[in-house]
Amino acid sequence: MLRSGATSYFEADGLGTITSLSNTAGALAQTYAFDSFGKQTGSSGSLVNAFQYTSREFDPESSLYYMRARYFDPLGLSAESGRKPQECGSDGYRDADPDDAAVVLQEAQSYQDVPYLNGAGDKSNYDGTDCSGLVYNAVRNSGINPSVGYSQANGIGNVSKNPGYRPLVNGEARMPGDVVVFPNPGGHGHVGFYDPINGLSDLLSATEHGGGRDIPFAGFNKKGTITPQFNRVRVPCNP
Repeated sequence: MLRSGATSYFEADGLGTITSLSNTAGALAQTYAFDSFGKQTGSSGSLVNAFQYTSREFDPESSLYYMRARYFDPLGLSAESGRKPQECGSDGYRDADPDDAAVVLQEAQSYQDVPYLNGAGDKSNYDGTDCSGLVYNAVRNSGINPSVGYSQANGIGNVSKNPGYRPLVNGEARMPGDVVVFPNPGGHGHVGFYDPINGLSDLLSATEHGGGRDIPFAGFNKKGTITPQFNRVRVPCNP
């Protein structure tokens, strides 16, 4: 970063969050600390830098992060906002709330047009991904659950093996960012994120024909014989 003739260099953690900036001599000129949801908990230095949590641009006027397609409120779960966090379960996890799910869905959106790579799984990246790899990386890289376990489509919803997801019960309200599984007893199934656009039941997923993209549910249930299974992303209470 070049400001007023002075060059500063960004340093980031594994999530992509800017934790510090150094000057040309290698000395720290600015540091940042954040909680799990992007609320700044500490800083030092006087550099003006908008790129902070997950390297997204912070708007000091609105106190929101610009996440390309959406804005994110890092105070969404804080006491200042007056919102009550989801209760923590006995296994140390809680359900994602709409703010959490929006961050995960935003991360998944960054895989739009990434080529499909069959079998990529937990090795998926921006060079290629399959459907289960997209879900895994979106949850992990969003910061909501950096230690989430990898599951193929048919394994998502088995809380005993992967507590990062919980199947919704009949009648439970769905929300954007829920994980949708199209089971296939004879194979791995298909998985993506619930991403309703203009009132349509759309799925954001990685497909063999088109890579990462939004597609209608009907594309995976042409004969009407597959019942999609909705799952809520879960968040560690003490990440």
